[in-house]
Amino acid sequence: MNYSKPYYPLIAILLLCINACSDNDISDVISENAAAYLPLQTIGNYWEFVSLPEQPDYTVRKEVTGIKNLDNTEYYEVVTTHRNGSTIWQDTLYYHFYSNDYVATRTAKTTPEISFRLANQSEEWVIPSESDYDTHVTLTTLVNVSIGKRYVQYCKNFYYDVKEMADEENTIILAPDIGFVKEINSWGRGVILKEASVNGVLYTF
Repeated sequence: MNYSKPYYPLIAILLLCINACSDNDISDVISENAAAYLPLQTIGNYWEFVSLPEQPDYTVRKEVTGIKNLDNTEYYEVVTTHRNGSTIWQDTLYYHFYSNDYVATRTAKTTPEISFRLANQSEEWVIPSESDYDTHVTLTTLVNVSIGKRYVQYCKNFYYDVKEMADEENTIILAPDIGFVKEINSWGRGVILKEASVNGVLYTF
């Protein structure tokens, strides 16, 4: 048996497998920048919001509850709990980080779509749809965002718009080291952060 011949085809196959699988493993591809704006890496991180305009009986809480494998890809699981008086309902969204600071979101039944691009200060892209109504996303960076009596600097403002439809625009604002701070729709209704626990640090506004 000849052992002197290098196994280049086998090595090439292994490298291809490693490269193909690397972005499926959540833990190896998250940059410091992405982890700052979407700090989902600690199970138990949470964000509590009050409504805009203020409705005392309505609150929202997001919490990182685990890691879930969907279609051979790992996602951070974020459960959002809505409370309106005695009525409570929940929804779950899954987040996957790519090495280029793109973040895909999906539900358990939908396909992933790139909802966030965190590398740049400004950017535009389109989230394709199976229908004729694609979502156009515009990223801008805000120097100061007022939250309660405090100002948070260098937030990323994501504006989502289906141009063929009226009054469906919505905005999500992320703050460095905190994450979710504000969500608002075209009617001026939404939620703003009241309290968050992120990586062991408690923020109150």
